[in-house]
Amino acid sequence: MENVKVRKSGEAYFLKLPSDMEDIKNFVISPSEDNTLILAPKGSKFANILESLNMFSEDIFEDWEEDKI
Repeated sequence: MENVKVRKSGEAYFLKLPSDMEDIKNFVISPSEDNTLILAPKGSKFANILESLNMFSEDIFEDWEEDKI
């Protein structure tokens, strides 16, 4: 895992990625409620997982009962 620098220009933010990622042009971004940001190359297996998480509705666990497991 490597650190990434974030820069702001006007209303846009830019990420300075490590040089070994220079060929990757499209990413899937997944922000979370705890200020965690996940980037995955578009089309990668991990990106597919991130994209599929958006298919669940907010109330997916609303009727969840632990004793039925």
